[in-house]
Amino acid sequence: MLFRSPGPLRQVEVVRDRLLQWMAEDPTLQPRDILVMTPQVDTLAPLVAAVFGDREAVGVSIPWRLTDRSQQSQAGIGRTLLSLLRLGGERLTASGLETLLACQPLQQHFELQPREVVRLQGVLQRAGFRWGLDGPARGGDPVHSLSWTIDRLLLGLVLPERSGLALADGRAAVAPLAADPDLALCGRWLHLLTRLRHWLGQLAISTTSDSWAQRLRELLGDLFGDGGEAAWELPTLLAALDGWQEAAAGSPLLLEAPVVAAVLDEALAEDSGRFGHRSGSLTISALEPMRAIPHRVIVLLGLDAGVFPRQRDRPGFHLMERRRRLGDPAPADQDRYVLLEALLSARSHLLISWSCRDDRSGEPLQIGRAHV
Repeated sequence: MLFRSPGPLRQVEVVRDRLLQWMAEDPTLQPRDILVMTPQVDTLAPLVAAVFGDREAVGVSIPWRLTDRSQQSQAGIGRTLLSLLRLGGERLTASGLETLLACQPLQQHFELQPREVVRLQGVLQRAGFRWGLDGPARGGDPVHSLSWTIDRLLLGLVLPERSGLALADGRAAVAPLAADPDLALCGRWLHLLTRLRHWLGQLAISTTSDSWAQRLRELLGDLFGDGGEAAWELPTLLAALDGWQEAAAGSPLLLEAPVVAAVLDEALAEDSGRFGHRSGSLTISALEPMRAIPHRVIVLLGLDAGVFPRQRDRPGFHLMERRRRLGDPAPADQDRYVLLEALLSARSHLLISWSCRDDRSGEPLQIGRAHV
């Protein structure tokens, strides 16, 4: 079955509706019997989550699992760790802190609900936080830094918020701010902010690879605990730290946080998100060889022109381009093989979908060679 859709959102909606129709017609068809593959897994991931997670739209809940996404592409432990490392080498901004606070495993460890984090962001804005970790990070003036903002919140727990009332420590006056009447909530806010301040200060200090590995292990335990729902990320992160520590053992080089972020970014991009393909739920994964284990229903989603089959992206001066040899890898040939493999693996139904119009301008798109 071939479907041309006017955009990626409509593609995902058509796939969902068609799967629901097949499952209604055949009671023996289960979500575990369905495999959805796409060459645009990172691009379509937000649309898949919105469409398949919208139970109210169809009145039916389909268990599904999205695989083959790198850990740093999600607001989980891996991406938050990389954000912390990058902020350790640059100034802390309000938008950077907001990105850190959006991490769900971080919220769960500090017993905060998403709506409470949104309220905290409003409190930080009202308290005057703009940028900088402390006074030294702002050239000696602590006003509008994170440390100055935390001091305002702490004073607000014991002093009234009144015009003209402020305490001076010789550098800058700090006025109390009544953040919220719920003292327990304020305590959790301050606990989170002080631990982030501590670790951002630690990450700004250059050190050796061995010290970095130990420091990051302590950071993961302090900020994320057992990981909660994202606990599956911790083994991969710890394995990446162990591998890097073993490879750079004994190196005397002092590394800055952004360098460590680049090393971990490369390590996590290689192997993360490769598990969970036989979890008992409907599986949505990347279009790769040996992935299409026979399923009753196979869906190929997002086979747009220019995306599938992939073209070579090697530069012209690459040695493999100057002298081609039998057996050299060719992405386009690999994609054609994956397509044939999917055709042979579909036992009952096969659905292929692609975009026929630009989702912004509405102009018709050229049909891909694979579709012909």
